[in-house]
Amino acid sequence: MAMFGDSDAVQVGQNRAGDRLTPGTYTNTVTQGIVSALGRDLPGSNYNNLIQHDAAINPGNSGGPLFDMHGVVIGVNALGVSEENGQAIQGLFFALPGNQVQNIIMRLIADGRVIYPFFGITYQTINWQNAAQASLPVDNGVYITEVTAGGPAQLAGLQPADIVIAINGVSIDQQNAFAEVLFAHEPGETISVDVVRGGQQMTVELTLVERPANT
Repeated sequence: MAMFGDSDAVQVGQNRAGDRLTPGTYTNTVTQGIVSALGRDLPGSNYNNLIQHDAAINPGNSGGPLFDMHGVVIGVNALGVSEENGQAIQGLFFALPGNQVQNIIMRLIADGRVIYPFFGITYQTINWQNAAQASLPVDNGVYITEVTAGGPAQLAGLQPADIVIAINGVSIDQQNAFAEVLFAHEPGETISVDVVRGGQQMTVELTLVERPANT
């Protein structure tokens, strides 16, 4: 039986294998590739903190495991991106981190459903590359592109162009993705949020709510 490993230990450049379980002539085909990036977010979707890899997966493969080279599951394949701005692209595949999947499983077993906290922002994850390109004052965190009207972030005074760098003292970085850190908290909980605005750091209090069904 396949066992989950620690997805937090995954590093860019490591070899990985994706198991393709689509019914048909070529069942149980295994493809191999490398980890291209960690903590990826897909704009316009609820997918975030993804492992990007190039072990080929196809429609119908969602839910199949992403293995390390020792046969340990470190992710669950979710989707691939086949075009951008009308141009065909190849080798862009994404998996949910295994640690995140295990957390969801435990909540489903305990409560029968998963209640997600809602922060109320659209954001872009910051890394050293895009921080350098945009001359940002930090190289970790999330850059707020939009604040949901009437949502927790707006009520806490957050604005577009603010950068969230920590929640309750836990830094938002490559090891601690925003979605993962947020998921450790419950709707109704008040959290402290460290923010950089105009080069100055400040801390605000934000009360989470349950994520609306349509987001």
